[in-house]
Amino acid sequence: MMTKFVIVDYDKMGETLNVKTEYLKTNIPNPSIEIIDQYNLPFSDKLNQEFKNEVKDFFIKHVHMFILLKNKLMSKLIIMKMEIQLDLKVQVC
Repeated sequence: MMTKFVIVDYDKMGETLNVKTEYLKTNIPNPSIEIIDQYNLPFSDKLNQEFKNEVKDFFIKHVHMFILLKNKLMSKLIIMKMEIQLDLKVQVC
């Protein structure tokens, strides 16, 4: 997300926060790291590409870890709910 803010800040430098926020909502893709391809540092093409690849790799790893954690937590919640329902049935019988 920080990369997206930096790109908006560069593209809309000197503009108001409202203009920058609207630009972020309308011109910057939300769920994608591909926006990094619009970001160019004042370095060689090779160094720029290495930077972009590292950011994409970091993004992919953390999104993957987040999805795994979310799935694990959801599974745990489902199991806990089933255990509570079973416990209630046992107490009623």
